Amino acid sequence: YDNKELNFKTVVALGSTSPIIKKLKLALIGYNNQISVQIGKNHLYELYNSSLLAIGAPGLSQSERLLMGCPTILLPQNSMQKILIENWVDNKCAISSKVSLIALRASIFKIINDKELRKKIIINGKRMVDGKGARRVAKFIVKEGLKDKNQI
Repeated sequence: YDNKELNFKTVVALGSTSPIIKKLKLALIGYNNQISVQIGKNHLYELYNSSLLAIGAPGLSQSERLLMGCPTILLPQNSMQKILIENWVDNKCAISSKVSLIALRASIFKIINDKELRKKIIINGKRMVDGKGARRVAKFIVKEGLKDKNQI
């Protein structure tokens, strides 16, 4: 990857109950012009839609990022998330990084510089999460409910 310094706007989004809000705000003193912090924002769609990439965990927010076509570098917060990350990476819907600044920097350059990788992650993610899961589950429940009703 290229060793040039990256110059882009960074947004950190945290839930309103995040235990690291105070610590993060202290750590970011002096970076006000380069890094903005959004706390408790319920709808991140606009942010994901306008972002070059995201760095996050493999929870519900990952599904939102996939739906919006926002390529993501996934970081594990616990051993269960390591398994989830492996599955997203195996399905070519994200890349992963170890939790270190050196590894994260390498992953950022990788996802920025490899246009084919970015394109593949966006396409695969949108295929994987199409926003129609609730409809499919409802149809399944109705169909299975009818079967059960006929067995009574």
